[in-house]
This record gives sequence, structure tokens and C-alpha cells, in this order.
Amino acid sequence: MSSANARTCRSIFAVEHKTFQKNSVQSNLHTKLETVSNSKGNVLLIHGLGDDLTHLNKLSADFRKAGYSVLRVDLHGHGKTLEDFTKNEKHLPTLLPYENNVIDLTQILKDLDFQNPIIVGHSYGGAIAHALANNLQGHKSFRPTHLVMLAPYLRRLDYSYLTGNPLIDAQTEYMGEQYMRNSYREYFESQKRKNVDLLVNAAIATTKGIRSFNLLSAGKKASLDFQIPLLVIAGTKDELVKQDQIDNFHNKLQNEGYDHKIITLEGDHFFPRTLSKETFKVIIGELDRR
Repeated sequence: MSSANARTCRSIFAVEHKTFQKNSVQSNLHTKLETVSNSKGNVLLIHGLGDDLTHLNKLSADFRKAGYSVLRVDLHGHGKTLEDFTKNEKHLPTLLPYENNVIDLTQILKDLDFQNPIIVGHSYGGAIAHALANNLQGHKSFRPTHLVMLAPYLRRLDYSYLTGNPLIDAQTEYMGEQYMRNSYREYFESQKRKNVDLLVNAAIATTKGIRSFNLLSAGKKASLDFQIPLLVIAGTKDELVKQDQIDNFHNKLQNEGYDHKIITLEGDHFFPRTLSKETFKVIIGELDRR
């Protein structure tokens, strides 16, 4: 494990808060709540694209051993939430807006009275965590105390190939979807998952539904709308969220005057699962320090 290149920046930054309105998908999210007696606090763990809540089992266990109650969910298009949806609906939508997860998670926290959580999100879940934290700003009892983004989604993968020419970009879109279809299939088959065709379509719909998030674009603000401790953990061998994205994110946060810290681990994109102990130690160390 390496904690080199830890970077910080401190100040207060706030702008007008915005909330989301839900559209299309109406199904509820599958949840798993594990409470501990005399809890030190609440932790919400949000999985990445193509995964489900079981992929964060080890992190969940470590947080519970440390005295935290843990809530996990299967996001739209994932895990048992996807299974339940396909039982009731004939067709999966071609686009699964990330905002729907934010809205449903906000309601779940209220329904379960899961107050003032530490929000931890991996990859796609890191983007959801960021958006959810903003959405909870005006909810005093549920406003998060910390945000932790693990190898977070920061911009659409084909961003650099877009030209503004409708014909060229349509071709890029088609080629991009074929690439996604092949790469997602390879990923799910390597995990020996069932219903691979359905999972591939859900992953593509999820990808299309997160593109507008794009924190690294010039028109987007990287920081939260209010000040809480923000920790970003990146992997040195991550081929999906590479170091240049992390550097750009850090620079934007710094320019916006937002208090944050970035720590690097010697792992690939899936270090929250493959290096769960190391990941937990970094997170808990920062929580204790705060």
C-alpha cells in the first residue's frame, strides 16, 4: 500500500442547492441494512457499475467490526433491484438516469431513519455518492458527515472523442456502444454471472444515464454545494479512472476552494474489493483524524 501523493486543500465553498425530479424507472431499490449496538455512526456503501451490494461485503464487515451500522443497496439496473424490475416489466429502459438512484436513496434514508451517514461510493457509485450528498444538503437529519469517493466516475469515457459534428459523433456513439457491449460481456462472463445479456443491456443503459454528470467538464462544478470532509482514493493501476482524471479533479476542487484529500493505493479499479483491508484502513484513519 502506498499513501504517497496525498493532497489536501481547505476552504469553504457553497452555491445554491438543486434537487432532482425522478423520471422513467419506478421500481424500489433492494436494500440491506446491518445495524450494530451503540453505533458510532452510519455508513452508506454504494457499489459500482455492473456490480451489486455483495461486492462490498468485506468493507461492510470491517465497518461493522469498527462499530458502524451499514446500509447497502442494489442500484437501478443492478443485482436484485434489476431482478425484481424484470419480473414486473417486459423491457428494460435504454437509459437509466443516475438521478433516479439519488432520489430513491434519499427516500430510503428517510424511511429507515438512517441519519447523517458517511457516504462511500465506488466508481459509478462514487458519482452517485457525490450527487446524493448534494441532494441531502437541505435535509438536516440526513445531511452526510463525510463523502468518500473510491476510483470515482468523473467523466464519460468517450468524452475526448466528441467533435460536435452530429454525423461523426453518431458514429462514435455506435462504436462506443459496441465497445461497451463487448467489454461488459467479457467482465460479466469472467465473473461467471447469470443472465449476461440482461446485465450487458443494463450496464449500457446505466452508462448512458450517467454521462451528463461529467464533473471534469468546464461547465460542471467539482465540489459539493456545502462543506464536509471529502476523501478521494485512487488506484495507481486503474485503467478506467486514470491519474490524469484524478489530477484534474484535484485541480478543480482546489480552484473552487474545496477542502479535500486524495490518497493513492497500489491497485487497479477494483481495489475496494481486492484491497478491502487497505481501503478500510485509509478511510477509518481519515475518519478518526477528523
